[in-house]
Amino acid sequence: MDAQLVPIFAPPKCISMVADQEGFLVPSVNTSICINCHLCDKVCPVTLGLETENAVEYPRVYVGYNLNPKVRKESSSGGIFSSVAEDVLGMGGIVYGAAMREDCYGVDQIRITGSNELHLLRGSKYVQSNVGDTFKQAAEDLKKGLFVLYTGTPCQIEGLKSYLGKEYPNLICMDFVCHGVPSEKAWQSYITMQEKKYCANAKTFYFRNKSTGWKNFSYLIDFDDGQRYTKPFEDDLWGGAFVRNADLRKCCYDCSFKKIHRVSDLTVADAWGIETINTEPIDDLGCSVIYAHSTKGKNALDNSRGKIILEELPNARAIAECNRLTTNSERHPTRDLPAYGRNAV
Repeated sequence: MDAQLVPIFAPPKCISMVADQEGFLVPSVNTSICINCHLCDKVCPVTLGLETENAVEYPRVYVGYNLNPKVRKESSSGGIFSSVAEDVLGMGGIVYGAAMREDCYGVDQIRITGSNELHLLRGSKYVQSNVGDTFKQAAEDLKKGLFVLYTGTPCQIEGLKSYLGKEYPNLICMDFVCHGVPSEKAWQSYITMQEKKYCANAKTFYFRNKSTGWKNFSYLIDFDDGQRYTKPFEDDLWGGAFVRNADLRKCCYDCSFKKIHRVSDLTVADAWGIETINTEPIDDLGCSVIYAHSTKGKNALDNSRGKIILEELPNARAIAECNRLTTNSERHPTRDLPAYGRNAV
């Protein structure tokens, strides 16, 4: 059970998330209060294999980008998340997503209520994020009738849907084409190494800095004393291990959630190779491919048309162009060595 969820009728705190030897968060059962109800098995998204109810008509596939160049530059690809999030926040709703901690030592799913906080959720974070209590918070918001946008990995979205146990018309779920996640423990070792090297504390970190362009993005660390570290993505120790699949969670090599038809309303990804399916010139600020899996997802995009450029693509060809939608990352030969993946770069 990879997603972080607690069955709603199980004893409180019966299941908690703890770090394994590699630093990945995994479920742990408190056997002293477990009543053997097996509700965890019944709601586990891996065993349930949830599917969208609109598999015949959907997904509808689009390419697009945010019309605000500042938002697009701060985003990993085309800034589509920001446009949908702004609409939800504009209705008095709530947005959930992944944010780097202030000390840069980990990533948490957080709840925001204002567009002034959206910058925290923009951009990729190539570390396993801690869901914490956000499933519970989202359930409470939904029951109050608030509009909610929850963004996360595909397994986190299926975990949320299993936790809720019912559909909510005021919930929009957005996932992304996921490469896999490294652990927080490994990430902390990397940041500690950089801080020792520069004799300063990391202040901000960008996994996808676009100062060199969307197609040639780089890693960037700003330190609290004004120093800066930047390097092409694949030349960095962390980035190199990530793209070579040397440090991913083991279940990411056999992911149950890589599929065309998803329970999320929207799936977003970089529109790599857009030139092969769209002859219009694309600048180097970023472009997204978007899969709408439901009417809610399509409506969310339609509502954002004043903020985004959007073009629908032929379904089959667009899906074929994005092979990571359905295929797993291949395990690197060094993955299972001690200090996993350390010799991969």
